[in-house]
Amino acid sequence: MSPLRVTPLLLAVAAACAQPVSPATPAAASPPPPPVAAAPSTGRLAVVDLQRALAECRAGEVAKARLMTQFKASQAELDEEQRHLRNQPHPAPEKLTALQQRYVELQKALAQSETRETAPLLRGLELTLKTLADEKGLDAVIDRASVPFVRAQLDLTDELVRRFDATDGGAR
Repeated sequence: MSPLRVTPLLLAVAAACAQPVSPATPAAASPPPPPVAAAPSTGRLAVVDLQRALAECRAGEVAKARLMTQFKASQAELDEEQRHLRNQPHPAPEKLTALQQRYVELQKALAQSETRETAPLLRGLELTLKTLADEKGLDAVIDRASVPFVRAQLDLTDELVRRFDATDGGAR
């Protein structure tokens, strides 16, 4: 008897015969993939520059004027104390330290005054902004400072200032 020669065709036939036969009925086929959920609609966004709105609204301008008056008074006080020390030939080190401490105290007082003046205005601007966003059907309003580029028509700052000024918040 001659030895059996293995040919590629013979290998392919043997491999096909070794596979289990699948039934021809469609019921035995793998189940269809689940339907793909529709992607949610893209959110509607806008931007606002709250710091600019605060500076440009009428109440913000009034608050800024009050803060500037307080700043100028504090600065005049410090200038007077500094002038007095300069006129002394050898001011005592504790007097220089006291002047530096006074400067820090006045800076802290100014920062607290700024917070007192602006916090209620910012809350009012945010409430007005929420109303504006609801009316426009917006999903989010992003701070303008955190967006490197945005189309001008998406910026609500001017409209926010107009709306806020039209309310009691703008009349302070």
